[in-house]
Amino acid sequence: MEIIIGLISAFVVVCLIIFMIMINKKGHKKPKVEKQDRMQINAQSDFKMVVDDVFTIAGRGIAVSGTIRSGLIKLNEEVEIYGLKGFKRKIIITGIMMYNQHLEYTQADDAVILTFQDLVAGEIEKGDHITKGR
Repeated sequence: MEIIIGLISAFVVVCLIIFMIMINKKGHKKPKVEKQDRMQINAQSDFKMVVDDVFTIAGRGIAVSGTIRSGLIKLNEEVEIYGLKGFKRKIIITGIMMYNQHLEYTQADDAVILTFQDLVAGEIEKGDHITKGR
């Protein structure tokens, strides 16, 4: 009896493998999508980032960390800070860092640290929005 159950189990496994191979050979191919450069896609949308943390870097001043939600931003570009308490200010990005590397630009889905020109502690806090082209 055990031999029959073993043979049936082996037969079922072989049938499943053959079925999966047939499905993969039939028209279940990935749709052809025009590959567009990630930078071109992000350049078309507005820059948006939510501040995750605010801290001080010696010699650099106030820095904020967060993940870019959309868009593309370059070094020395002007952005706007929209605070949760109604604060609004235009400010210039003086530094972009990711994994201890200084970058010239950053884009959507990058986790970065941004430093700004003349930003004072208390002017920005966790949850504030940094945008461009709002």
